[in-house]
Amino acid sequence: MLEELAENLGLPKSEAELIYKHYYKDYNEDIKLKSEQQLAKASQEAESKAKAERQKQAQQAQEWRDQYRSLCREAMTSNIYPSEYDQGRLDQARRLRNISVDEAISIEVEVRDELHGGIQSAAGVDYSRLRNLLHQQAWQEADMETEAVILKALDRDMQPATAATVQRLSAVDVATIDGLWSRYSSGRFGFKAQQQVYRAQQQIQQDDRQRLLDFQQALGWREAPSLLYQGYRPYHDLNFSLEAPQGHLPTWRWSCPSLSDRYKPSLEVIAAVIQHLNGCMLLEAAATPALDPAFPTQLA
Repeated sequence: MLEELAENLGLPKSEAELIYKHYYKDYNEDIKLKSEQQLAKASQEAESKAKAERQKQAQQAQEWRDQYRSLCREAMTSNIYPSEYDQGRLDQARRLRNISVDEAISIEVEVRDELHGGIQSAAGVDYSRLRNLLHQQAWQEADMETEAVILKALDRDMQPATAATVQRLSAVDVATIDGLWSRYSSGRFGFKAQQQVYRAQQQIQQDDRQRLLDFQQALGWREAPSLLYQGYRPYHDLNFSLEAPQGHLPTWRWSCPSLSDRYKPSLEVIAAVIQHLNGCMLLEAAATPALDPAFPTQLA
């Protein structure tokens, strides 16, 4: 038809072929461009659909994780670890929500730390037993466990810590121990409570040595001395209850060579511990409490 049209128009065959090839090339390029655009559009639509599906799946997975987290919180509100019955319910919920074992464990740990206190350690120490004992308010057992974990964190092999070695206790471990004691005593016990008592002593006593002695007396670790009695009490005579003075626990038995006759941390160790605590935990001035008048701050 094109050849016949060219003859009727009186176009030379060569010129007609050039015109044909020119428009045929443009036509092919246009077809190719449209085809590519259609493919790109189809690919974009498919990617958008896939993205929407992934978002939907991710949202669903997050909702399932949130539901599982809520179940964990219900199961561990009163107890650090779920009961056998609650653990069975959690296992069933995990399978129904397609949550992996590792992810479920991670969620349970997060919830447990949120509800009952974290047990992070830079020294690789397991503070779970200390948390359990404090949750049970087994104060003396928790105090002895505190000694064990601190000496382990310091790698002392159950040898008393010294003024030099106590500086190796990491700020992470200090915060964990303090956080657990403070949480379960409503702020009455812990390193920060002891810091607060010491700061109050700084405002009262200018003499360094006397301040350290008064600090022990304010904590209830030491009684007013007499002519023949230095005032130090045996470890088993300390007060392992919430009626103890502010900061009474945890004791620093981990720095005492012997507890058989009296509990007496050395003044050198006390000064080193206070200095280390001040470096690990900032204490706001407004946090300093009034001292309990039942425990005098001046030595007789």
